[in-house]
Amino acid sequence: MEVPTWRASRDWGAQLGHAPADLARLNKRAIELLAEVRREAASVSPIVISGNIGPRGDGYQPDTAMTADEAQAFHAEQIGWFVGIEADMVSAFTISTVNEGVGIVRAAAEAGMPVALSHTTETDGRLPDGTPLGEAFEQTEMLTGSAATYLMVNCAHPDHLPDGAGVRRQVASPRPGRLGKCLATEPCRTRTRLRAGTTCCVLALRSRYAPSHLRPSSKCSPPHRKPTIWRRRSARSAEFSVSAEANLVLALRSR
Repeated sequence: MEVPTWRASRDWGAQLGHAPADLARLNKRAIELLAEVRREAASVSPIVISGNIGPRGDGYQPDTAMTADEAQAFHAEQIGWFVGIEADMVSAFTISTVNEGVGIVRAAAEAGMPVALSHTTETDGRLPDGTPLGEAFEQTEMLTGSAATYLMVNCAHPDHLPDGAGVRRQVASPRPGRLGKCLATEPCRTRTRLRAGTTCCVLALRSRYAPSHLRPSSKCSPPHRKPTIWRRRSARSAEFSVSAEANLVLALRSR
């Protein structure tokens, strides 16, 4: 379960008048809320609670240029708020530059937190900073020693992503299965149009190609096109998939 803290970092919080002490309290309270839900759902096979973090600037454009060291120092604050409570990991979504992603992974590793890192892409399959997706994965793996638990892509249409297997081959890591998720948007639109207020339908995909336990559906399709949307074939297979990922994170956390 992801806590709603994507914009609960220092710079974004300041725009709403929140001091760091307020943000620390709100981030921790968000984790506490999901911890209460987890206790009430004790019969469900392991539930992982993830502290959600977002980019320092706009997720759709690299408007906050930082070095990896600067990104590490900035994000270490919010990641630190998740340490020592009931957060099992942190997840960074819609990261538009390689440097920021590297800084986030390093900050999480220093804090002893498993981390999932998700980049977003433009219509050409490149990060908003211009880096091809596969190259961004390679650089991140190299500069962090493959410290991320897994890598992801989010807020990108599947047609704008490189071939799924090709992306995996480009990820320089001794560990298999580094590309863990793709959270795709439906519209084939540029970031400029999305920033202008275009409504998106966010679809959860396990990969560029549907695994055997997923099936296609035309639900939520707009009238002018029918994109492929994947959904769980059954509650049992969904539980198995979630449990497998949860066990991986919990195993890493126990080391």
